[in-house]
Amino acid sequence: MPLPANGMAAVEYGLAEYQHTLAERDRIADALRQAEDRHRLAVAEVEMRDRTIAELHRRVAELEADRDRKVGDFAVMETLFMSIRAQLDAFLKLPNTGEETPPKKPEETIST
Repeated sequence: MPLPANGMAAVEYGLAEYQHTLAERDRIADALRQAEDRHRLAVAEVEMRDRTIAELHRRVAELEADRDRKVGDFAVMETLFMSIRAQLDAFLKLPNTGEETPPKKPEETIST
């Protein structure tokens, strides 16, 4: 028994809508795959930058610790040199003018 004309039109319309829905589904699935790919790339980039930032934080901490050690070493040497200066001042009884005395020329130190 053949379908009436309006029944055939309804079936054709249903098939056309189904094909349109399948095409829309495929388009949306493709857009989803592209979005997931972009998301994976963005996550990888963020992780790479996080590793770089963590490495920079570690390096800054190392440099700060090195600076602190060097400041401590400088303070020790400064104290040592001040002590030596005080001992020399006491031993040589040099007047303290607040200025460094220029070194004597070699001719002036040799007595003839």
